[in-house]
Amino acid sequence: MYKHILIPTDGSACSQAALEVGLALAHRLGANVRLLNVLEYGEEAADAELPTSRTLFHNLARHQGKLALEQATALAQKYKVAFQTLQPSGWPEQVILEQAEDCDLVVMGTHGRGGPARWLMGSVAQAVVSKSHKPVLVVHAPSEASQEPPRDFARILIATDGSECSRGALQHGLALARTLRSQVTLLLATEYSFQYLGPEIAMSQEYGYLEDSLHSWGEAVLAQAQAQAEKEGLAAQAKLVKGKPLHRILEEAPNYDLVVMGTHGRSGWNKFALGSVSEGVVRRCPKPVLVVPARCAAG
Repeated sequence: MYKHILIPTDGSACSQAALEVGLALAHRLGANVRLLNVLEYGEEAADAELPTSRTLFHNLARHQGKLALEQATALAQKYKVAFQTLQPSGWPEQVILEQAEDCDLVVMGTHGRGGPARWLMGSVAQAVVSKSHKPVLVVHAPSEASQEPPRDFARILIATDGSECSRGALQHGLALARTLRSQVTLLLATEYSFQYLGPEIAMSQEYGYLEDSLHSWGEAVLAQAQAQAEKEGLAAQAKLVKGKPLHRILEEAPNYDLVVMGTHGRSGWNKFALGSVSEGVVRRCPKPVLVVPARCAAG
């Protein structure tokens, strides 16, 4: 399914976890891998005999980057994956997005050497996830309480809400599950807000109408998703739950090896910001999250 995978690395624990996941996936799929380390501080000074603090910082970054690529190379050889290494200069998010153009998938950690504080609006991971035309597989560094990142993706959770974006993510996730022979669960969470319909309708009636309507809608969406899974030769389990989508996805995620979702759903593309469902899942989910952009052709 993926023939060319891009894996940015800086040697941090988080990028190391992403590297493990990405190389394991490449091994399963027979994909080629591009290992990328970006020098963020520009080119070296023209006169090598007049070093500046920027030059020295650049040299340190280059050295650390080379070490990260050496570690990545050793791991790629362990997984017996065909690979190439690159170490260009530039803004990391811009270079990653440029390099991703001729790749099928980007695999990266949520933060690098800058620490968790980099995971804010404008951070490298945020910029890549929100701007990429290609799917991005985001991996957290394992905590002391968690297990190592999954590498087989035997159980895949696909979150859907019936929107055009989530339908694209569904198609993409099902194609991946078929390729990896994974078990699939389709998750839809229904949430409604109170709307006053007038004094002639009791509040209990109004909630009942809304709940019944949402339940019927959710069942219909999941039935369509299951029918699509059957076309892919998959017997997908459907889960219709109540509550905020973000909370319910995070509650279900630990039971799976991978979560698949679109970059935006009913909130719209301009809502892909702090607090949105997609970003909230990427930030807080302990398992890898495959984010499929709306403009990405599934499969």
